[in-house]
This record gives sequence, C-alpha cells and structure tokens, in this order.
Amino acid sequence: MLRLLTLLLFVGLVAGCDAADPFAASADATATRAASPADDASALAGLKIRARGPIEAISATTVTIGGTTFTVSSTTIVLDRNRAPIPFSSLAVGMNAQAEGRQRPDGTVAAKKIKLEDGPDEGIEIERRGAIQAIDGSSLTVADQVFTFTGTTRWLDRRGNPVSPSAFTVGMLIEAEGHLQADGTATAKKVKMED
Repeated sequence: MLRLLTLLLFVGLVAGCDAADPFAASADATATRAASPADDASALAGLKIRARGPIEAISATTVTIGGTTFTVSSTTIVLDRNRAPIPFSSLAVGMNAQAEGRQRPDGTVAAKKIKLEDGPDEGIEIERRGAIQAIDGSSLTVADQVFTFTGTTRWLDRRGNPVSPSAFTVGMLIEAEGHLQADGTATAKKVKMED
C-alpha cells in the first residue's frame, strides 16, 4: 500500500479544474513525487494534493515540500505570508510553505499555488479525503494512507457532531486529519464524514 510521506498531504476527490477557481492548474504546471512499485497512479488521478512544511529543495522550476516535488510554470501562483504575489525566485530552502496541486494519471501532480507560512508546524500533519478503503478497531485507510486511532481521536458526522467510530464503514467518503509517524502511518486527530 502506498504511503505518501508529506508534511501535509490533502487528497480530495475532485475531478478537473473549475474555470472559476483562481488557482486552477495550467496544462504545463506539474509536480512529481516518488512512487512505489505498488503505486497505481491512474487510480489516484484527479486527487487534490497539498503539502506543508519547510522547503526541502528548490531549483529554477521545482520546489520540494514534504517529499513531494512540485514543478512550477509561469502560471503557478506564489504568495507571501500576507497572500501577496511574489516571484518563485523569492523562495529558499528552509522557508515554511504550503503547495497545492492535482495528481494526474501519469503520477505527476499539477501544481496550482505555493504560499509561504509563518514558523515551523507543530509537527508533521496530513489530511486525506476520500472513500474509506479499510477500517478495523485500531486503524482506517483512506487514499492509501493508514490512520491509527487514539482515545483523543474525534469522530464527526457531516455536520460536525460527535459520532461513534462504528458509524464509519468501507466506501464511506471521509476527511481524516492526523500527525505523520516515523513508520509512515498517521495518528488520527479527527475523522469526519463528507458528502
């Protein structure tokens, strides 16, 4: 099972880009990430990817955050901490940033925007949105990420009301948030039903 190791990785089941979306990706704004042999990139195509944390590497056309390398183009939106546009050349290794994009059938991720952020994160945090692939008494898998439960994991219905973990089943659309662990799993802090 593929475990994407990113500081913040949000996977949404969003197909295509909306023309009204000011951060819609262009055809030439792409990003690549390391893939395992078990990775079926075409199955993940169209999913929204978000990575947050310190910039690990940068070149004239790429930036790596949380293990995901985003390739930028002239249409990639780059913002400072106050959401003002800045040139891509303003970014440097060590700066805290968030990058967003969409995964394509070939395994690349179409970059949309990069935004600088204040200070270090509290820890490596990830979000995943999608259908539950597996669930048992101690963990669930969504978008190929395993989230383990603790006594402090919050379980919420679509309206944000607390519910029992037993209300969650395979195939149900959810959003899970948690902190990434050294073994590639994430400790879930919140699991919420989605429409």
